[in-house]
Amino acid sequence: RFFLPALFAATQKPILITEFYMAATENRSGNRNTGTAFPVVQTQEQRAASFGLNVRTMASVPYVVGAHWFQFHDEPTNGRDDGEDFNMGLVDIHGQPYEDLVAVAASFDA
Repeated sequence: RFFLPALFAATQKPILITEFYMAATENRSGNRNTGTAFPVVQTQEQRAASFGLNVRTMASVPYVVGAHWFQFHDEPTNGRDDGEDFNMGLVDIHGQPYEDLVAVAASFDA
């Protein structure tokens, strides 16, 4: 909550958030979400709620001009070449949407 105001104060420039995401322990891709670098919640319902809260919060900040979700699909079950294995997608590794998350995203119709 302090990073964006400090960044804007230092730059006096609009901010575009070029990656945001959160993962859920409960996922259909078998992702273990190993590591501590990324936010992880327990359920897809919590993930969708967190997404909604993040978007509403970013949209309420006048100097934030946009934001985008990190990636379309989950990372592979056994991880990428660098070992990262997070449930970060709007869809699972089989192309099936995470319904709660997609419904919240669709509710932000400009």
